[in-house]
Amino acid sequence: MEEDNKLIQEKNLLDVFEKYSDLQIKYEKEDKHYIDVKIEPYVICLEYNWKQEIWMSILHTIFDKNDEERDYPIFPNAEDIGRLIYGNIKFVRGKYVINCSVDSWSQDVETILSNIKKNRPTLYHVLENSTLRFPGGMMKIKRKNWKSPARLIDIHQESEKGFVQGIKKDEQSLYDNSPYLFGSNGTYVGPEEKYYVLKFKVLRPRQELFQPINGYINVEKLIREYYLPKMQRERMSSKLLEEINQRITNLKLDVVTRDFDKYGAVSINATYKPIGFDSWDDYLKSIL
Repeated sequence: MEEDNKLIQEKNLLDVFEKYSDLQIKYEKEDKHYIDVKIEPYVICLEYNWKQEIWMSILHTIFDKNDEERDYPIFPNAEDIGRLIYGNIKFVRGKYVINCSVDSWSQDVETILSNIKKNRPTLYHVLENSTLRFPGGMMKIKRKNWKSPARLIDIHQESEKGFVQGIKKDEQSLYDNSPYLFGSNGTYVGPEEKYYVLKFKVLRPRQELFQPINGYINVEKLIREYYLPKMQRERMSSKLLEEINQRITNLKLDVVTRDFDKYGAVSINATYKPIGFDSWDDYLKSIL
């Protein structure tokens, strides 16, 4: 019965697309159903995965100075979008969530398409007022910093091997005879190096990103030169590390970055530091 209903819903969906053929609709079916409705230069993206929710996101398509096409998310007020697209819409972590029925979700899609068609001029105006960027891609608001809530996850040990390559031929014998390196012909791998890192989660990392990201800070020097002497220990034990993590895990703090790209958005490779402290070391010293 469930498979029969899926086939019925998919057939109904194709009928809906035919009914609204005057809209610019792109449809793909993989493990989920993806429906894009274009209101240039904006795209309303619907995603359905056979659950009782349709996820919606909205993109602003921009051609930059090099004429390269880029899509940036925009986030209109959920109530404004709800009035124009579909009654009760919730905004959850960067996506709009629409409750629907598994048995009749194609009808919900039809309602959405009908409202987009009917309210297109007003909808365009709402989207235009909501985008964070000018047509060329520059951010409308230029910031000197970006602040976000964050949460500590843990301190743990990571490891990596040293890697050396491009050694000149007349110098290779020095490396070939080294007891600490392995390899030949100018490429060598060193012993595994272990070090401690602090893992933390940035909850709102960029203007256009509501999904949290993880950050990592090397705290090897802090552990070796500050914390272990303070605890009168020569080395870190698993028990001591567990005690540290019991104290810091889930601690909340605010972080800031001043790393921006050429468009005025927070850089993808931005680094964050605790607000009110000159460094992560200073912050950790205050809580350890």
